[in-house]
Amino acid sequence: MFLVIWHHAQERTDHYESFETLTEATERYEELIEQDRVYTCSLAPVLRSTDYDAVPGMDAVETA
Repeated sequence: MFLVIWHHAQERTDHYESFETLTEATERYEELIEQDRVYTCSLAPVLRSTDYDAVPGMDAVETA
């Protein structure tokens, strides 16, 4: 799972979307950058999540 997180310059709000693949996340990231309306934009893998079904192998990660 990957997250694309951005701050919309005109709306002054933060947004995020989750994606199953790096390819999908990269496409959305590049789309946002091309729009030239975001103040910041980041693409990151999910390292920990409370939604263990969404992240393969997450049950093997110690969350304490």
